[in-house]
Amino acid sequence: MMKKLLLVGLASALLVGCSAPAALNFTPTDLAPVTPAQKINSELKTISVSIATKEEQKGELQVGFMGNDYEQSFKTTFKDSLEDSFARTAIFSDDASNKLSLSAKILRFETPGMGFTFDTKLLVRYDFIDRKKGISQYVTEIESDGSVPLDYAFMGAIRATEARNRAVKANIQKLINDLKLNTSKFK
Repeated sequence: MMKKLLLVGLASALLVGCSAPAALNFTPTDLAPVTPAQKINSELKTISVSIATKEEQKGELQVGFMGNDYEQSFKTTFKDSLEDSFARTAIFSDDASNKLSLSAKILRFETPGMGFTFDTKLLVRYDFIDRKKGISQYVTEIESDGSVPLDYAFMGAIRATEARNRAVKANIQKLINDLKLNTSKFK
C-alpha cells in the first residue's frame, strides 16, 4: 500500500513538473496585413486599457483575481497585444491627418474557479476617440470566449490561464475583423 501511494505521489510530481508555467499571451498568431481597401485612414496615437467600475460591468469581472500585480500585468499585456496586432495588420495609416486614441474597457472577464475546460467569457468596449474633436468616432463592444481541452495541461491553473489567453486573443481577432468591415466609420 505504501509503495502504491509513493508511486502515485511521484507520478503526480512528475506530471506537475512537466507542465510549462502559466503565462499571459494575448496576441493572435494568425494576423496578416490588411488590403488597401481595409485600411483605416486614421493614425492610432495612444491605447489605454481600463477595468469597468461596478456600475459599468456587464457580468463578473475577475481581472485582479490574483491581486493588483496580476491586474497591472493583465492591462499591460492586453495593451501590448493590441499594439502588436495593429502593427502586424497595418490597419491604421501612420501618416493620416486624423489622429485617434483607443480606450479599451474590460466590461466582463469571467473564468470558473474550477473546471476541466475553464470556459472563459470576455466583453470589451473599444472606443476610438478623435483627438482633435475630443469625441468618439467609433464605439464597439466585442464578446469572446476561450476554453482549453483537459489534455492541454495537468494543472488547472495552467488551463485557466490558457483559457483566458484564448478569450483575449479571440477578442482582439474579432476587433480586427470588425474594423475591416467598418472602415467607413473613420471618415
